[in-house]
Parts: sequence; structure tokens; C-alpha cells
Amino acid sequence: MKKAIFSLCCVILLLLVTPVATFAADSLYRMLYADEVESFKQDQDAMIVGQLTGKQGDKYNVKVLKVLSGKVSSDMILVSDDFTYGWDHTPPMVNDFSVFSLKKSGDFYKKAWGIFRANSGDYRTLELESLNCPIPWLLGDLACIQWYVNSEGKEKDFFGHSGTMYVRRPNGQEVQIYPVPTVHTETATSVNAQNQIRNSPTIKDSIWSNSLSYVLSIIVVILIGIGTAVFARSRKGKVK
Repeated sequence: MKKAIFSLCCVILLLLVTPVATFAADSLYRMLYADEVESFKQDQDAMIVGQLTGKQGDKYNVKVLKVLSGKVSSDMILVSDDFTYGWDHTPPMVNDFSVFSLKKSGDFYKKAWGIFRANSGDYRTLELESLNCPIPWLLGDLACIQWYVNSEGKEKDFFGHSGTMYVRRPNGQEVQIYPVPTVHTETATSVNAQNQIRNSPTIKDSIWSNSLSYVLSIIVVILIGIGTAVFARSRKGKVK
């Protein structure tokens, strides 16, 4: 009985650990599609490009340079300082340019899905920085966010294959965005690669598929646990 319980606990722990990538993709999808899905609006009010111009107590003054989705109350807003950049835990500094995913909280804003430091305030050409990314595939997410920003929030049909990230453009062209191609930074993938990835799922499809598999796995584990408990009780009753 103890061995069965121990095994069950191990399986549950494994299931809790494995969906990290799914939830990361879910965060990216919710960030980029907040304008299109009503339920996502409760987590994010706006996505902007801005510059930290000063600080008042525990809040930064942020000059809004470009609104990518949603809306903000003014061209100058207050953002709570309880954030670090992206996944590298770099603290913000006055004069930084950044891409903000924001949620309104009273008369100021707080970080929603993430705030990412950029090398300029021009949304068309800026590049996002992540100096100490703990997990390589997170850089693929960063590339997706950067492409979204550079396209003025118009291109977000991203998908991945074997650790490589692509975007399907409005004209049907499939472009590799991470790792950045060494020859042409904005070229369609080769014919062989296109044939291989043509049916690759988008972020939305992957989230649904992975989430469904995860839920079904949890249900199976629960049923196994119930069955184990019932079996153990029946054996105990027979022994008596």
C-alpha cells in the first residue's frame, strides 16, 4: 500500500512539473491575443512601448511611445516598480525603453504578463534584451514578442518545430525568427523545411492539445488513486 501511494505521489509530481512549457506558451498567447479574447482582458489592459522617464516613490513615470493593444489612460502613466525585466531579473532604471504588458490598478498600472527591456523606443526596429535567460526556449518566446512589436501588433501567428520558432505572415510566407537565420533575416524557410513544418500547430493549437492531454492525465491519475484505495480497503477487510 505504501509503495502504491509513493508511486502515485511521484506521478502527480511529474505531472505538475511537465506542463511548464505549456503554461509559458499560454502566457504568450494570452499576452498577444488579449484584444481578441474577452476572458483574457481580465489579465491585461494594454501592451505598449514606453520609456521610464522618472520615479515617484514606488512607481515609475512612463512615457507611452506606442500602444500595441488595448488602451491606456494617458500618454504619461504610472507603473508600479515591483518588476524586473523578462526572465533575467534585471532591475529597471530611469531612461530605459521597454515593452510593457500592463494591468490597470486604480490610478496606476502593474505588470501583467511581463515587462521586457528594449534597446530603443522605435517599435519598428527595437530589439528586446534578455541577458541571463534561464531556459533556452524562452528566447524563442522573446523573439515572438519582438516580432509582434516590430509588426505593430499585426503579426502573431507563431508556431514552433524542434526548438525553432516561425511566424506565418499574412501573405502565407513562413519565416524563421528563432534562432535568427544566418544568411537572410527575413526569408522564407527552405522547401524541405516548409514541407516539414507546414502542418505544425500554432501556439493556440498546441496549448489546447497539451492542456487537454494534461487534464486527461490528471483524471487517469485520480482514477488510479481511487482504485488503489478501494483495492487496499477490500484487502484489509478480507484480512480481518
